[in-house]
Amino acid sequence: MSEPLRIAWVLGWALPESWFAPLAQAAFPASAHTFFSATPDTVERLRTAGPFDWVVGHSLGAQLLLAAGPLPGRVALLSPIFAFPREAGTGGRTALTQLKYLARWLRRDRPSALADFYQRAGLDVPPAAADLPLETLLWGLAQLETVALAPVLPPGWRAWCGAADPLLDADRLHALAPGVEVVPGVTHHPSALIQEFAFVVDRDVPGALPGPDAESALGSKRSTYSDTVISNSFSRAAAGYHRHAHVQADLAAWLADWLPEERAGRLLEIGAGTGLFTRHLSGWPGGVTATDLSPAMCAAGRAAVPSADWQVMGAAHPLPGPWDWICSSAMLQWAEQPAEVFIAWRRVLAPQGRVVAGLFVAGSLPEWCAVSGDNAPLVWRTAAEWRAELARAGLRVIREDTTERVFSYSSARGFLRSLHGVGGAPKRRLAPVVLRQKLRDYEARFSVGPGAGVRATWTFYRFEAEASG
Repeated sequence: MSEPLRIAWVLGWALPESWFAPLAQAAFPASAHTFFSATPDTVERLRTAGPFDWVVGHSLGAQLLLAAGPLPGRVALLSPIFAFPREAGTGGRTALTQLKYLARWLRRDRPSALADFYQRAGLDVPPAAADLPLETLLWGLAQLETVALAPVLPPGWRAWCGAADPLLDADRLHALAPGVEVVPGVTHHPSALIQEFAFVVDRDVPGALPGPDAESALGSKRSTYSDTVISNSFSRAAAGYHRHAHVQADLAAWLADWLPEERAGRLLEIGAGTGLFTRHLSGWPGGVTATDLSPAMCAAGRAAVPSADWQVMGAAHPLPGPWDWICSSAMLQWAEQPAEVFIAWRRVLAPQGRVVAGLFVAGSLPEWCAVSGDNAPLVWRTAAEWRAELARAGLRVIREDTTERVFSYSSARGFLRSLHGVGGAPKRRLAPVVLRQKLRDYEARFSVGPGAGVRATWTFYRFEAEASG
C-alpha cells in the first residue's frame, strides 16, 4: 500500500486552523496534513517538519513561501501575494492607510476588526475562532505592509488566484507572473482554490501513457469503481461541489417534478451528496433520511439541509425500513451491480412503496467520447438496460422518461474542471501532454461559437417503480 500524500499548509492572515483544516481535509481525505499559522518562525518550523510532497501557502502564507527560498516539497500558492499594498502596483487592492488603520483597530477592538476583515475578504470565519495572539496578528499586518517581492514564480511552482478576489487583482498578477492562473468567479476564499490544486495533484501521476485498459483522465474502460475509490473522489469534491454541480442540480429539479403532490410516509434518499435533491423534499411530513457513501458529502449536506436526518450509508446496504419512498438522484450510474442494489432496496420498501430515481444514461458526453476514443467517465447503460436491471430485482417500472440536455462551458478545460469538481472522475492517469491535445481537439470540434466556450451533452433518465409481486 502506498504512503499517503503529505501536504503542509501555511495559512493566511488571521485564518484559524479549526476553520481552514476541514476545507483541506475534504479535498484530500486520504492525505496526511500539517497546518502552520503565519508566524515569524513558520518557515523554520516547516523545514524542521519536512519533507512534504507538497507545501501549499494561502495569502500571507503564500507570501512567506515566496520569500523563503528552497522549501521541503513541491510548492503551490493560493491567492499569492508579492506585495500587498495597492501602492506597490503588484496586484494588491488595499491602500497602506487601510492596513495602518486595521492595525490600530485591532489594538482597540479585536473582534470587530476581525469581523470587518472577514466580511471584506469574503471569508466565512467566525471571529471568535481566530485564536492567534494579538502580537502575531500585528506581525502579520506588518509583513503585508512592508514586504515587497519580485513578481516571479520559481520554476515548477503552481499558483492560482480568483478573478473575483476583493483583495488581489488576479489579472494584474497574471500579467506580471504568467504562471499565476486566474480562476473565474472565485474570491479570496480558499475552498475553490484548494479544488484547483486538487485537480492538478490528481492528474499529476508520473509514468508512461496508459495501455488500452488503463484508467484515463476521465475514467476508465470499466463501468464502475470500488466504494472506497468513489467515496474518496466525492469526499475530495465535497467542499466545492455546489459550484460545479449545474448538471446534477438540473437533474434533481427534473426528477423533483415527479414527487407526489400529497406527500406522506417515510422517505429514504440514497446518494444524497450535498443535498441538491434533498432541498426539494423540504417539509416532507413523514421525515427524510438523507444518506451518502461519503462522510464529507454528508457533512456538507447536513449544513445545507439541516432538516433531514443525514447518515453515512452505501447504496447496497440501505437502512432498515419499511420505507414508503426511496429516492435517488445522480447516483445510480455508479452502481457496479444494479440488480443487487435494487434487490436490497426492495427488501426495505414498504408493501405499497415506490422508488423514484434519476440518473445519467447512454448518450451522455458524446463530445468527449468523440475526442477521447470512447473513454468516458463511465460505460453508460441504456434506459432499456436499467429497466431490465429493475425487473431482475422484482421492481416494475410504472413510468419512465428521458431527456437530452446541452450545457455550455467556458472552455474544454472548464468542462473538465467541472467534471472533476463534482468527483465525477475518480481516476486520472492520462499524461498531461495527451490531455492537452484532447482538450484542444474538443474546443476545435465542439465550440459553441467564437469566444462562447464549448458544449457537453448529457442524457437524463428518470423512473418510478414499485414491487411487482
